[in-house]
Amino acid sequence: MNKLKYVALLCSGQVSRSPLTRLPKLRRNVVWIKSSSYRVASRAVNALGGGIPVVELDEMKRAWIWVVSVPASELASSIKELCGAELEWRRRTLLILDGEAESDIASCFRAEGAAVATFAPIDTEESRYVAEGDPDAVRIVRTLVEDPQRRVIEIRKGTKASYIAGTLAVTKIVLPHIADAVECFQTAGITNPDAKYITERLLTGAMRSYFRAGRRAIKS
Repeated sequence: MNKLKYVALLCSGQVSRSPLTRLPKLRRNVVWIKSSSYRVASRAVNALGGGIPVVELDEMKRAWIWVVSVPASELASSIKELCGAELEWRRRTLLILDGEAESDIASCFRAEGAAVATFAPIDTEESRYVAEGDPDAVRIVRTLVEDPQRRVIEIRKGTKASYIAGTLAVTKIVLPHIADAVECFQTAGITNPDAKYITERLLTGAMRSYFRAGRRAIKS
């Protein structure tokens, strides 16, 4: 399924920097774009290269697929605004572009018959996306995102917290240990480039050991 039926985008912030601008299927299929003002919506249209700007949610009422892309600080209020609008949600799909939010944030739409999912790129390369939510909505995410350069990895509904804990374990938590290793090598008289090289090689080797042997590698 390459054709998405009547896609609407509710957005704010700098859309030109959004991952959405690198999704060709969204650009081809988006029909309406709403933001904080008609001017900002027009900028989003230019950034995406598709769709038409609108002012009122009612102008997008024929949409079957709704995509919400707003800063995390605005997500709850945007969901509340959308949920409070007099729109038909039965058999519609709501997709939320957010790396931390659970699809349960939009449970009011499920109660009205919509399928809901969250999705977001996993890393800066944006070759992999994570998706969580209702199966029908995740299928739409796959249609929207996947191509020869991109894949969608689905996690079980309601497990976003566990996923985030995993991302923190391999980023925020591990980085201080990497810094400690580099500094120890430098204290031993090793140049900064060589200290970084040794750290990278040892870290890569440790990862390979774990991927091969699992937790047994920790005890060896």
